Amino acid sequence: MNGERKAVLFTVGFNVFCLTVVAVLVFASLWPQRQVVAWVLLVVFGSLALILIASKVDEMSICHHYEEKPLGQEGNPTHLKSGEQVYERQSLQPKESYIYER
Repeated sequence: MNGERKAVLFTVGFNVFCLTVVAVLVFASLWPQRQVVAWVLLVVFGSLALILIASKVDEMSICHHYEEKPLGQEGNPTHLKSGEQVYERQSLQPKESYIYER
């Protein structure tokens, strides 16, 4: 294994260990209310898992559906798919009223 993979594995393992210790301490300290604690922990960890999954799905959809088009010297796309129209990008010149002379 390379160093980056070891670091990720260590970080994930350490986070799981810390979360397990916290869950055990919460259960031990609130044993009479264990059913409430179990539901709260389940909701918290479930929400965390859903957020992580949603962020990965969103990231994948952004990466797979976006294609960069190479631009020419004028800033217009050089390659177009069939059926796409050329969009002429116009460069704006400053108005004379905005140019101040000293």
